[in-house]
Formats: sequence, C-alpha cells, structure tokens
Amino acid sequence: MTETPRCAADPQHDSVPKYASISDALNPKVFANVGGPSSEELFYQVGLATSMFEKIQDEVVQLFDQLCGGPFGRISPMGEIIGATSSFNVKMDLVTQAARSLIADENKQAAVLRWLKLATKASLVRNKIAHGRPVGVHFVVEGENRRGTFWAPSLFDTRKVGWPKISAEWDYCWNAEQIREYSSAFHLTSAMLMTVREQLAGVGEESIPSVLNLATM
Repeated sequence: MTETPRCAADPQHDSVPKYASISDALNPKVFANVGGPSSEELFYQVGLATSMFEKIQDEVVQLFDQLCGGPFGRISPMGEIIGATSSFNVKMDLVTQAARSLIADENKQAAVLRWLKLATKASLVRNKIAHGRPVGVHFVVEGENRRGTFWAPSLFDTRKVGWPKISAEWDYCWNAEQIREYSSAFHLTSAMLMTVREQLAGVGEESIPSVLNLATM
C-alpha cells in the first residue's frame, strides 16, 4: 500500500516545493506502457487521489473565508455555507474574486492567484480520475505493446471520448503509479495553499516570504 506523501510545506522538510514543479506534476501524462495485473491497486490509488483532492477544496474555502475576514483555523458561518452548497467552480470564482479585491499588495495578490491556478489544474485531473474506469488493454501503438489493467474514460461518455472512440483514441490511459503521482501533486497543492494562508495570516512556524513572491515562488 502506498503511504500518504509528507507535507512538503512543513518547515522540517528539506525545502518548500516550487510552483513549477507542482504544475509540471499535474500535466497530462503519456499513455503507460505497462498496466497492473488487476484493478485492485487502481481502485486504491483512485480513492487516495479523490480524497487528496477534497483537501484542495477545503483549502480553497478556508482561503476565501480568511480573505473575507474569517479567523485563521476556524470557519465562519459564511464559509460553512459556501463550503457545503457551492460547486468547485463556484468556490474558485469566489476565492479568485476575493483575492483580486481584498489583497492590496499587487505582488502578493499575483502570487496567490497563481497558486490558485494549481487548484483549477488539479480539478481537471481529478475529474478524469473520478469518472474513469478500469480496463484491460493489450494493443500495439507505434510498435510498442501496452498491456495490463489501466484507468481510462468511460466508453460512451461523449464529454470525454466522443461517441464512442476506440482505446487508441482515449485522451488518457493511466496505470496505478501515474495516478499515485497525481495524488502526490494534489497533496502538495493543498499543502501549499495552506502555507499561503499561514503566510497571509502571519501564523506559520517560520516565515516563508518566497511563497507570496511571484518572482521566487
């Protein structure tokens, strides 16, 4: 079983991750050459990834609440309502507008908005993971064998693959290790959003000014 990744924003960790490294980890992955022997590990990694994404949603709501005057570490009644009733896209619209309207320092504002882009990028990956299915595949593309069990789009969902498309036309086909890598990127995204909140509130265990500096993040 794969362990949950450590929070890289922890001051005891070696270093704070850079924006670019997390963004790269959220980029589309190539089709895996080798799948797993069964769907068991895939289901575990899918569950882990969707749980890690929920932490991103929590951080987005807490950041919005904090920007609107809510106390760090607690959720105001307004934050509770937004967290419980709003879709992720609405949450992102709200926190983005709050950052633009309520962060006076232009450099800090730009840094926060850039970190928020990671949450949006992660949501696109999460949607693919959440709405995929395990498939057994054995075919050849450009002379390469691809075999085993993979995570791929539902065959008849026109929003993702058309009506319908064969396996060679799927826009993703991942093995368990690739999904685990996305899960780690989700964890880092939520950790950095929490670090952003700490730095804005001045309550972190140590000052990490690079997090709120567009030039050094």
